[in-house]
Amino acid sequence: MLKDIRKNKKPHGNKGKKRSEETKLKISLAHRGKKLSESAKLKLSKNNKGKKLTQETKDKISKSNKGKIISKDTRERMSCSHKGKIITKETREKIAQTHYNNKRTKPISVYNIKYSSISEVARIFNISRTCVIKRCKSLNFYSWEFVN
Repeated sequence: MLKDIRKNKKPHGNKGKKRSEETKLKISLAHRGKKLSESAKLKLSKNNKGKKLTQETKDKISKSNKGKIISKDTRERMSCSHKGKIITKETREKIAQTHYNNKRTKPISVYNIKYSSISEVARIFNISRTCVIKRCKSLNFYSWEFVN
């Protein structure tokens, strides 16, 4: 058997070699259904902490989750896990700031008064958001407009 010159160790068998699609599929099928031990889960968790996902990866994850139907049992468990949590004032402010900075919010001017979003105007005037958008686009409501 061939041996590596360094420290009489065996050479790395597959180092630098590409696996065929068939081989990849066999390995994938062999690993399906295997349960990871708690120590293995902790190691994986520790290695992935702090890693930033690229936008491409985030898009792939988003695409794979689109259209998934979550069972009633799962939704109920998710609901129970969030019940009773206390949200601090600081966290509420962060959430509000995130919603405010969201690209979907459009500042609107109505009668020369500026509002931060369509929803805010809809609440104040007691009309639907669709109605607010239509009024901003309409020539009949000249004092309703989107602010750039």
